[in-house]
Amino acid sequence: MHRYPVAPLAQLDPSKPTAVQLLGLDLVLWRDAEGQWRAFRDAAFRDAAFRDACPHRLAPLSEGRIDRSTGNLYCNYHGWQFNGSGACTDIPQQPAGAPPPNAKRSCVTSYPTAVSEQLLWVWADAGPDAAAEAAAAPPRGMAPEVDEFGPDGFWSTKLFMHGDTALGSWYQRYCNASYIAVKENVFNDPSHDTVLHHGMGGLSREKAAPAEVQHYSMTDEGYSVTRLNASTGRTVADHTLFPCGVRRNFAGEPRAGAGVGYVVPLSKGRCNMMIAIVRDPKFAFQPEGLKGLLSRLLPPTPDWVNHMLLHDVVDADITMQHGLDVNSAHAKGASSAQGYMPAVGVDQGPIAFRTWLRKHGGGGPAVANILDPTAGVSVWAGAANGLGVGVVVLLALAAAAAGGVAGWAGRMADRFVFVDYDEHHTSKN
Repeated sequence: MHRYPVAPLAQLDPSKPTAVQLLGLDLVLWRDAEGQWRAFRDAAFRDAAFRDACPHRLAPLSEGRIDRSTGNLYCNYHGWQFNGSGACTDIPQQPAGAPPPNAKRSCVTSYPTAVSEQLLWVWADAGPDAAAEAAAAPPRGMAPEVDEFGPDGFWSTKLFMHGDTALGSWYQRYCNASYIAVKENVFNDPSHDTVLHHGMGGLSREKAAPAEVQHYSMTDEGYSVTRLNASTGRTVADHTLFPCGVRRNFAGEPRAGAGVGYVVPLSKGRCNMMIAIVRDPKFAFQPEGLKGLLSRLLPPTPDWVNHMLLHDVVDADITMQHGLDVNSAHAKGASSAQGYMPAVGVDQGPIAFRTWLRKHGGGGPAVANILDPTAGVSVWAGAANGLGVGVVVLLALAAAAAGGVAGWAGRMADRFVFVDYDEHHTSKN
């Protein structure tokens, strides 16, 4: 059993519950009165109910609220309340202080949680020994710089400046593509970068080149591949730690800069991808002259700006990965390498991924091989949560400014799905 990251803390509102999925389970995340993040699922119907449900009438607890006076999770259907351990503490239709009619059936299952690298992690088991097992197995993180340096551990940017460009926080994307298709790609397949992402960030299909494998190793926990690009002379070192982590060191000194990714199975043909660029701040780029002055005066680039730019890159990835899922579903299946004809060297990462799954991973997590070839490629991007009405107004103003900007703003606005769980409804206050 493992811990899985389910969401960046920046994407969670501690004042209300949030619905998430993990390994086919619907969970509700919320923060209790002691400041501890909780992950709940229904306990009374352990074999049949996979939703975040109140045991009373199976109403979704994610549509509830946090009671201001008790700090408990409050079901918004009939008012039942649950404390951090999952026990029902109040049924307003019963006499004050009366216990629940069935203490065992009236509680909800609680999964152990932990916070690391500014991510919320959930232990994917709720058995009687889950708390002790989770305590003995801390999150297997790949970005220690975030815990060590806080926000300075991210490779952040300055507003409207070039040269020191990267993500200043976790980028999250819910993908209609399987765990296997996405995990095989994220910081594991550098040869696709110049081709699929041609024209983005200086990448060009003309720069596609052979790669020499300088190091390759595999254990029952993961594998490492180091390659030398024959064209640029650049060394790329990728380290994969199962079930979901990967880290790409960009330079000879690992702490000088690295891309970190987590790919987490959600449900049938869907996964949650979270990526960040991290480094030790002592390696931060220090511009000189006017740029140096501006870098000290200007605020960091807002997250939503970086995330909007990254959407263009990830859109291409997801389209290809969904197509891979569809083709694999009609052929040998996503966990089989029989439908592949890899090129030795440049494809050492994908080869290692398939090899590890076959030898050590049992084919991958339970829901990883379940594909849905009929699903579309629509996605939900976590960055949209932070946009709100103000950004819509800004995009509208930009659209009015000029035809070219209007087209760009329209395309960017189309990339987002604005989700509002009726948060302005009076029952949520």
